[in-house]
Amino acid sequence: MSLVHDTSKKARSTPQFITPLTAYKNSIPVPDRYLEGFWSIFEPRINLAHANEATRVLEYRQSLANCGFQPARAGSIARVSPFNSIIFSEAEPEKVLLVGPLSDLAFLENNGINGERFLKPGCEEVIDEAKLMREHHITLQQLKAKHMLEMLNANEDAIQYIEGYDVWTAQVKQMDALDGYIFKTIEEYMDNRFHSANVAGLSMCCDFCYSLKLTDEEYKACEPIRQFGVGIGALGNDWVSAEIEWIVKAESGAELPYVNGVFVIMHNMGLSFSESKEILKSKAQQKEREFWDICRQVEARFNSFAVRQYITIYMLLIGGSLCWHMNHARYDVDPDHPFYPRPDYTISDYQRLAGLRILPGKIDCKEKLCRANDTSLGFESNECLNAPQTSTRVTKKVQQVSKPGSQSWLSAYHKLSDEIILEPYKYITSLPSKRIQKSILQALNAWYIVPNDTLELTDSVINILLNSSLM
Repeated sequence: MSLVHDTSKKARSTPQFITPLTAYKNSIPVPDRYLEGFWSIFEPRINLAHANEATRVLEYRQSLANCGFQPARAGSIARVSPFNSIIFSEAEPEKVLLVGPLSDLAFLENNGINGERFLKPGCEEVIDEAKLMREHHITLQQLKAKHMLEMLNANEDAIQYIEGYDVWTAQVKQMDALDGYIFKTIEEYMDNRFHSANVAGLSMCCDFCYSLKLTDEEYKACEPIRQFGVGIGALGNDWVSAEIEWIVKAESGAELPYVNGVFVIMHNMGLSFSESKEILKSKAQQKEREFWDICRQVEARFNSFAVRQYITIYMLLIGGSLCWHMNHARYDVDPDHPFYPRPDYTISDYQRLAGLRILPGKIDCKEKLCRANDTSLGFESNECLNAPQTSTRVTKKVQQVSKPGSQSWLSAYHKLSDEIILEPYKYITSLPSKRIQKSILQALNAWYIVPNDTLELTDSVINILLNSSLM
């Protein structure tokens, strides 16, 4: 049985894309076989470093495996390209390669934050991602800190990407808090979706990968371009992920969340699954046209190469985001899955399926969620590889992104290092046999009669010295 993504549209034989405002030099076109059902007016392209980025990410995953952690689901590598190579397709190849492992870790952290439970392909084992991340928290954080320091040693400007990563983590948690908020209209949802999307974090990552040099006035004028670009990408994510989110939530018997535009339309307009997907796509296409109008206005105002380059970067980001999501194994679905959303299904059908949940409980292997763990490059032998190298108040609008000027993130990692280093010491001190010296001191104090606070301090010092010598 093959795994497919239901695009509901045939491939376009000759895609017509908006002409870029600056020439391409670091990327190649996406092969047509990855454009089935692609509907954006902005072209997706692949960075020349894509094969090397994939190799570097797989090496990073091996380092996780060597520490005992096996990722439960696919990370940043899609069949078409690794994440950075298609999102930042015209970026400097060496920077795309540098940030690859950190972006892969972002997907693992996202899995942990969302805490979804799903069936491991091929068996009856239930994977709880949040629990898995907690069990390996120290290992993952240690490797993340190590990689961040390696990035800074290679390029001190990587602090932009690192701080962008931290902003992204915070905003993922913020967006997750919207799960229980009931949006009254799709317009209200889109407004909040645009403002809760990772605009600030992704913009900081973008600034680093492209070494952007805009004036303060240009940077401020381009804020709507950033907001629209990342927001449209988020709507594309909703459109692609609706099937798999439906299945995962129904399997666990959860309420259908409001953090996907397809479900918001179904809730508020009473429409079927396929009708709601079509409306969301139309809304996203409308936003693309509005985005392009804004881009032309900003270009006419400044008429500078830096602004034209900035606009092209976000055109590529929109097209690349949709293409990447459409070709990623984490969104593959089995049309024969018992909880698969049929085109005519409505909210009442979801509630019926969720009442038949199979997580937790006895699991029939024939009714498993087929979710591939895509650890291969997925490119096969094609031209890509042959190329040259909450609250009732919803989230506030993201403020203008300021250039990062400090390394505040480092303050969190010395605590992590202390935690890791002290693990053997904590284990030794937890053993009951290591507290005998306190009994000896208390016995001797019958003669010395020292104050209790002095006795406790003496005991603490002896305890530290004794247990440290045993390490």
